[in-house]
Amino acid sequence: EPIMPLAKGLAQIPWAIMAFMAASLVFASTISSADMGVTTMLSNMLSSAIGGAGSGGIILVSIAAFGLALIATNFIANSVVAAVCTAAFVPVLITAYQSGVSSLHPWSVAGVIIMMAGASYLTPPASAMVPFILGPHVDIKAGFKISSLLIACTFVIAMALVFFVGY
Repeated sequence: EPIMPLAKGLAQIPWAIMAFMAASLVFASTISSADMGVTTMLSNMLSSAIGGAGSGGIILVSIAAFGLALIATNFIANSVVAAVCTAAFVPVLITAYQSGVSSLHPWSVAGVIIMMAGASYLTPPASAMVPFILGPHVDIKAGFKISSLLIACTFVIAMALVFFVGY
């Protein structure tokens, strides 16, 4: 005898959330595709923007990378954000590090970018688990308050890691 009738089990699945997640994964994989050129465009823009900015410019670029990853990961799949942000920012940071412009190690920045991409606590497209963790009993406003605190803590920890360990 079955534990639960199939029809009852299927009725319990949040199909709208499942469809939304599937659509967001398709969109995210399209954006991260090499044919779209998003990472190349970002990398070219960064290279020209920090051309003569020196070490201070590299720090600003690193903070921008963390912020972009932290915000984008809550609206796009975190694996895509990690791939796009590291592919766009790390080559610029490697060049600055090898040329002596900055002593900030690019691999520590890459690690923190990936950490920021994992800080996807805010919205359903951030992670497949968010809708299931928050569930139907938690409204968006309450979820936003909890998630914002977690995201702020993650950002502070990341800043401490990269600037105290990465130099």
